[in-house]
Amino acid sequence: MAEHGDTRPFLGWHVLGAAFTAPVVSTAVTFAPFGVFVVPLMEAFDAPLKQLSLTLSVAFALMMLMGPLVGYWLDRGLTRTLMLIGVSLSGLGLIGMSYATSLLQVGALYCGAVAIGGALFGIVPSMTLATNWFDRRRGLALGVTVAGATAAAFVAPPAATWPSERVGWRGALLYFGIAALALGLPFLFLYALPRPEMAGHSLHAAPVPPAAEEGGSAAAPASWT
Repeated sequence: MAEHGDTRPFLGWHVLGAAFTAPVVSTAVTFAPFGVFVVPLMEAFDAPLKQLSLTLSVAFALMMLMGPLVGYWLDRGLTRTLMLIGVSLSGLGLIGMSYATSLLQVGALYCGAVAIGGALFGIVPSMTLATNWFDRRRGLALGVTVAGATAAAFVAPPAATWPSERVGWRGALLYFGIAALALGLPFLFLYALPRPEMAGHSLHAAPVPPAAEEGGSAAAPASWT
């Protein structure tokens, strides 16, 4: 939908696409497929389950601790920068894990790159995008954003199982890392715009339908911002 008095298309839907895609990718490369790799990693490095469980716990803790920092940087308008750094860290971390020669290397890359990267471009910055770009349809925008993480939890495990059975766990991690970079980097670079003003739009520029005003009854096109 074009802004009021402006023939340019409203970019909010593209931004919302980025806000949906980012949680899909971040969830798909962090926790959703983790169970697929547990047994192959235990067998490859002769490691007990408790070591992999500890790795997952540390990753959760790091992402939790990153929350306030991510919020601080988002308040400074660094949304796109954070998301690009995050998807790069996660993608390269997965590629590095595919070449790991010890469980220690796997854990360090998973916690220090994949998990922290996921925090930088996951649900928090994505919800910030949706909030900044949508006003009267903000609930819808946030619902679409959160649906991305849910979709990844459904799709990622079978998506990881298929290559694991054919090219092994290393090949699956390599594919996931490349896919994260190929999908995330261009899309986020183009559309992870922190605020509408960066695209020449205004959050409140679209007219409010008269029927939405108190006592109004006249029909008018609805604003989708």
